[in-house]
Amino acid sequence: MFMAIISLIAIKKLQHSSSIALAARTAIVLASTINQARISYSKNAVSALSEHPDILVQAKYHEEKYAIPNPATFAIELGEAISDPENGLILQYL
Repeated sequence: MFMAIISLIAIKKLQHSSSIALAARTAIVLASTINQARISYSKNAVSALSEHPDILVQAKYHEEKYAIPNPATFAIELGEAISDPENGLILQYL
């Protein structure tokens, strides 16, 4: 009986530490993905479209007809979309 209790406690601690490690690795991957998306967006989309005279690159792009978000706004909105509790990706520590 005593060994069963010790085993259950050890399993609970192992589950706890592995959950924390998984959450940390997932957070690192998500942060890196958002950063790489921002860099790619900046190099490819913004640089190509900013040469077009009708297209504006700005933070408040929703208010303009031919506007796209700047890289910082793009990264912020991407992060918010991923972390949206109803539609995005939810990481939950149990």
